[in-house]
Amino acid sequence: GDWSAGTGETGSFSLSYDNFYDRDSSLDIIAGSWTSFDDLGNPDGSYTIGTDGAISGQDVYGCLYSGNVTIIDSRYDVYNMSITASNCGGVNGTYTGLSVIGDSYVTNDTLWVAVDNGNLSVVLGLLR
Repeated sequence: GDWSAGTGETGSFSLSYDNFYDRDSSLDIIAGSWTSFDDLGNPDGSYTIGTDGAISGQDVYGCLYSGNVTIIDSRYDVYNMSITASNCGGVNGTYTGLSVIGDSYVTNDTLWVAVDNGNLSVVLGLLR
């Protein structure tokens, strides 16, 4: 496809289907311990997802996280996610969105999360 902006900028884009979407989803697959990393590759958060979908976690900045993840359709690798941040100043609040499981080093070792609260958006990758 092609795009153009009112400022005269133009460009093109292409899309391709990622077959990761065709992998099954389940709470057993997403359950476990996950770690987030800062821009320098240092661990900065630790999160746990239970086999019941309950999320808990904290980061090095003192923020606390709770929430849940649910299955949308077990035939596809996409999950609903709701996370509440507390003890985190202006970032406090409930964020909702989607997550998917991917492979960085081994099968199902990366959790991609994209959530927002209407004012702030968070997109991050977590590793097992």
